[in-house]
Amino acid sequence: MPATHPPATTPMPATPKPDPKPFAAPPQGLTPVGDDDEFDVLVDSQFFASVGASGAGPDAAPHATPGATPHAWQFGLIGLLAKLESLRLQFAGCRFSTDTDHLLDRIEAMVLLTEEFSRLHDFPDASMETQMTALAKAGTFYAVLNDTRHTGPATNSLFKNMIAKMSSAEPAPGAAVRECLALGIETLHAHFSLFTEMYRSSIKARNWVDAASSFLADFKQMSRAIPEA
Repeated sequence: MPATHPPATTPMPATPKPDPKPFAAPPQGLTPVGDDDEFDVLVDSQFFASVGASGAGPDAAPHATPGATPHAWQFGLIGLLAKLESLRLQFAGCRFSTDTDHLLDRIEAMVLLTEEFSRLHDFPDASMETQMTALAKAGTFYAVLNDTRHTGPATNSLFKNMIAKMSSAEPAPGAAVRECLALGIETLHAHFSLFTEMYRSSIKARNWVDAASSFLADFKQMSRAIPEA
């Protein structure tokens, strides 16, 4: 009998390796778009790294804040942004040559509101560097503001307004007021970045980041468009 051979078998194809997951790019509003517009957006790269390192998923709870629930924190941010937007709209139609006091008062009020809100909450220890940056930005802003007004040491806004009305000094030049506005926007940006660090994931922070980024971008564009005279 002829030798029998086992039937030829076709080798099983190797199981294809799954395609690598595409890189998850940060949502719009979390990545800077250029040096010139570095304050138009918030940088949130820390959160993408922390989620993978700690194993926390996108639904991780935000940091606990004494005296404030997550809902209270969200409503607080919404209320703060609404007040800032109301003040920002008061810049419309202003000119540096004729509305110096008006412009300085509004940007000061915006920084004061933001600082007061930050004092109501305890931020995570990991955000200490961001806290120091926000404090430094605020200090620089107030120093330039006082130099622009030439009214001496920092006092409350009501007293400053009274001094400004009683003073017969020449209005500050447009370049100095423009610098104050730019520093004020930088100070708001620094505090907004600090507020973002109250979230443990970028998914939770996305709505806030998008809203804050849009506000800063609109405000910066408005300040650039204010005419000198």
